[in-house]
Amino acid sequence: MREAEAKRQGCHPFQLGGFDHFMERLTGFAHDLPPDLAALPELAARYRRVRQDLDAVIAFDIRRRTVLMRAATWRPDTPLDRSLLTGYGRWARAAPNVIEKGTRLMEDALLAPQDRKTLGKMLERITSALDGCGLEAWRLGLLEQINDTADARGCHRYFVEGYDRVFEGLGEWMVAGPGGNTLARNERAVRDDMGAAEFAVHALDSDLTKALQQRQEGGERFVSEMHPYHWWQRDTQKNLESVRRMLNDRERYGPHLDRVPGLEERLRQTAASVSEIIKRDAPVRTQVEAEHARTVERDIARRARERSLRRGRGPSRSMGLDFGM
Repeated sequence: MREAEAKRQGCHPFQLGGFDHFMERLTGFAHDLPPDLAALPELAARYRRVRQDLDAVIAFDIRRRTVLMRAATWRPDTPLDRSLLTGYGRWARAAPNVIEKGTRLMEDALLAPQDRKTLGKMLERITSALDGCGLEAWRLGLLEQINDTADARGCHRYFVEGYDRVFEGLGEWMVAGPGGNTLARNERAVRDDMGAAEFAVHALDSDLTKALQQRQEGGERFVSEMHPYHWWQRDTQKNLESVRRMLNDRERYGPHLDRVPGLEERLRQTAASVSEIIKRDAPVRTQVEAEHARTVERDIARRARERSLRRGRGPSRSMGLDFGM
């Protein structure tokens, strides 16, 4: 029963309430435990080690924050370096081992889902701070504050005011050159990707709204126009495919869809309305396209006859000219 509840919550039975009391009762049985419970004490010891490792990473992340904010306050314009004479340098020396330990811990089944989420964020910040070696301390301090604000608001750091300041004054070689800074390069990639996704979301919302408006204003006459409707339907179908991809890619587009209240639902409704209109127009379009095909065939046949007549008249004119001479 506990295993079923743990599966429902997406955690290990150790994370369910009352398990500690259950383990205390088992210790009194010593070696008289049945086979299916004999491994529990060892499992409990492993769980305690998981908690200890998690606490160690948490302490290291707290130290990271202290080092960065102190450097940002005392030496804001000084680039961070790995000299052991600096607090950052001593912290950076230990960071790779902590990152390795945290990465292994992420895969441990005994780690609670919420702890795994917290650990993931800490590892991201630890890695970023390590990659930021060579940047001025104020940049990393600013990025730390921006991440704090984003976590408090439940949004991406891209949306926090002041995020662009992280990139102010960075030379192109720093973010794109072979000897550039890893954190600067990664953050600019994040910023550019977020900007492209944001533009795509709003452009698609605008295009679909305009497409629906164009069809409604055009009425049945617009449906009977061969080429204008064909071009409209072609572009609209592409937009509908983009909507489906966008709604299925929550990792990339979710932050932008959630940013504007009602935007995702508006996209769904507009896409559904346009799709229904295209289906409703299909019988008329079949007739229009069939008539257009017949017109094209008649035009081709007419031009073929005209070419044939011109070829037929050509020799007679030449012969007349010869007789005259």
